Amino acid sequence: QTFNEVARRQGMYCFWCGVEVVREKQIPSVWRIAKKKSKIIYLQNGVICQAKAATIDHLERVCEGGTNDPENLVISCYPCNEQRSYQRMEYL
Repeated sequence: QTFNEVARRQGMYCFWCGVEVVREKQIPSVWRIAKKKSKIIYLQNGVICQAKAATIDHLERVCEGGTNDPENLVISCYPCNEQRSYQRMEYL
């Protein structure tokens, strides 16, 4: 529910780098070939495709006083979410 709300507001693009992202649920299981942490690899119309996996990211981290309210959440690709995981907001 929350993911859908954020996706409607933001679209299916990483908030940080702007790359298009997909949710695993968006790709029918019969198309999926593999899933890695940062990519989903699938077969569509005979073509092997890959896309960055979508994650939910906090603008202000919960440990720093942020909340799980949709206003504090953005869609992020997995690599950007991981890269940010140890950086404070003022350094970004």
